[in-house]
Amino acid sequence: MATATTGAATCPKPGQEEWGREAERSRSGRPARRRGGLYWQGMGQVETERDTEGAERRLVRRVRRWLVVMMVGLVLSGLTAFALERELRWLLGALRWAPVWPIAQSTGLSAWIERVSEGVADANARYPFLAYGTDWLAFAHLAIAALFIGPFLGPVRNKWVISFGLIACAGAIPLLMCRRSIAAIERQRQYGPV
Repeated sequence: MATATTGAATCPKPGQEEWGREAERSRSGRPARRRGGLYWQGMGQVETERDTEGAERRLVRRVRRWLVVMMVGLVLSGLTAFALERELRWLLGALRWAPVWPIAQSTGLSAWIERVSEGVADANARYPFLAYGTDWLAFAHLAIAALFIGPFLGPVRNKWVISFGLIACAGAIPLLMCRRSIAAIERQRQYGPV
């Protein structure tokens, strides 16, 4: 069969187009695109590669967007862990604002935040060295946010970091459930059965 070569793909001459029922594989190993129940051999391979490249670019953009959300969340969590006592006072002041106050009272949110604020203030007054632990917690959040800069720049090359993040997020749930049951056992041991 006589063919004309244009660019990277080989095209059949007009009137000598070939149609096949079996998928031709392009250089990348993916099957050619299917048209009307038949596989087009030739230019369809180039179009398939372009379609695949576009889909890959969209996926990389989506991954990068989610990485930005993750990094912003980690940075905000880290920065807010430094000054807990002051931030809790600000939160209580915001909850006492007239439009929000009835909702905060009826849900019990204001009482809970007030209790947490008193506990943090008491711990800072009596045991100031405990704040050292929250400083390390804040630093860990900032360091993990910096860890995700590599996957943001090259998501495919650094996919192991994304896997690490997914495993860490999924691992938080069983850890919290185990810790909760351990705390219940400790309470029983300390105060007896409830």
